[in-house]
Amino acid sequence: MAEVFEVRRFLQGWAVLNRTTKERESGFYSSRSPALTRCDAMNREEALRRRRKTRACLCCGRSLLSEGNHNRMCDRCRRRSHEFNPAMVEHPVGEI
Repeated sequence: MAEVFEVRRFLQGWAVLNRTTKERESGFYSSRSPALTRCDAMNREEALRRRRKTRACLCCGRSLLSEGNHNRMCDRCRRRSHEFNPAMVEHPVGEI
């Protein structure tokens, strides 16, 4: 996925621009390094925002705002799974 933001030089210093709209998205920086740091952070935030989707919980089916494949359980079901004690499950005879 292409990065949304880039660093450009202005008369006042360096700034972060939106590649699509060509609008300045940050303040001015006196050197390029802090502008690059800010640009990287903004691109990471944008990538995370694009991955967020409303998905169904794998356990109960409720809708949740998911940040990717690793996040598919709602908070309620996640808490319940941590409370689960495997020693309390009955095993059929001969399986232990």
